[in-house]
Amino acid sequence: MVDDVLSARDVIESILPDANDRWTVLDRFIRSAHLASSIAPSALAATLWQNGFRLNVGQVETFTFIDGNFRIMLAAPSTDTRLAGLSISRSTYASIGGAHCAFTGGVAEYRAIKGRIDLLHDDYIRSAATTMDGSPRQGTPHPVQDLPGLIAYAENYIASNAPHQERPLVYPFHIGSDYTRNDVFAVVGIPERSGGPWYTGYTSHGPDWFIFCNVGTSGRTGHDYDNHFTGDDLVWSAKTNTHLRQPVIQQLLNPTGRVYLFYREGQRDPFTFAGSARSVEVFDTTPVKVRWRFRAVDGRRQEHILPEELDDEDAAGLEGERRSVFVNIYERNPAARRKCISHWKSICRVCEFDFEAVYGNLGEGFIHVHHLKPLGEVGEAYRLDPIEDLRPVCPNCHAMLHQQKPALKIEELKAIIRKRQGRQ
Repeated sequence: MVDDVLSARDVIESILPDANDRWTVLDRFIRSAHLASSIAPSALAATLWQNGFRLNVGQVETFTFIDGNFRIMLAAPSTDTRLAGLSISRSTYASIGGAHCAFTGGVAEYRAIKGRIDLLHDDYIRSAATTMDGSPRQGTPHPVQDLPGLIAYAENYIASNAPHQERPLVYPFHIGSDYTRNDVFAVVGIPERSGGPWYTGYTSHGPDWFIFCNVGTSGRTGHDYDNHFTGDDLVWSAKTNTHLRQPVIQQLLNPTGRVYLFYREGQRDPFTFAGSARSVEVFDTTPVKVRWRFRAVDGRRQEHILPEELDDEDAAGLEGERRSVFVNIYERNPAARRKCISHWKSICRVCEFDFEAVYGNLGEGFIHVHHLKPLGEVGEAYRLDPIEDLRPVCPNCHAMLHQQKPALKIEELKAIIRKRQGRQ
């Protein structure tokens, strides 16, 4: 047994010199072996080679690591939407009930998507360890001599080591505030630099990712990826030749830390911090497109703007509905909001209420944005001017402005307040 463990150690440490990678591979191996053993303990087998190893359950393979790559069997058809963008090959083992396939990829790629495939792998092991009539499999045609040494080494390594993971930091970026790249470097705590991955659109830093993109304008290299806001979400394109199977894209979509996203509307403008981003929709295109949704870095959702609703009288027909949606999209566009508040500040233009002055950091940047132009004057060719057409107002005043149709003007509501306060 000692010789078996030493043989396993020599092979594993040779093919997996990185301690974190070794832990990831052995953790998946030992969980697979334990699950299979709990169902059909006599059905396990393992083969150890100089360049890898394999776990078999019953008549079939379940888990292979060879030449630096996984082959992990999954209980799902290769066309399953949960596997979109992954390197998947079909499989037709007759002893496995139902559709199944195999994921192939390196350690970093597996680590990025393990949450998507581990349960499918576990389901496959259950099928492999069970006969068609539901009873545990007895025995295996595959060699078993390497199994005890592999399991003993893996269990000891997992118990004695933990992967080194950098603790995610919460960098104090503020939604809607402007930052140059050097400002970002100062906050993150790295030296200023004039090139490298920080200037290529997106880069990782520890467990976090940083995205810098243009919205509504081409980059300095001439590329225009049609990045645009849809409501509060940003539809963004990765680099030119990217595809979903690339490990870097999978890591970006499944980060262990946060994704900090910055955007700008002019090639030489500073970047505006959009928030801590999470992907809510991914498009399997080249380049890859992602729809990002944002929260503050402390996890709070940003709900600064409520769209102005039309009642039945206003929405008399399709044209009115179209105008309402058109205007509200602009009101909820963070770029338009930023321009409005940058000019008018986040203080109510009616009652002068300042959320940050009253609530501190909790109220920082909180304000609604009111559209001055009556909907009846909005035509098909209308383009909103954030400074001329929008005003910051508090939620109470926003509601009062719309208490009558057409909406009160800001000066009219201010006059009502002055009168109630005994001022003219």
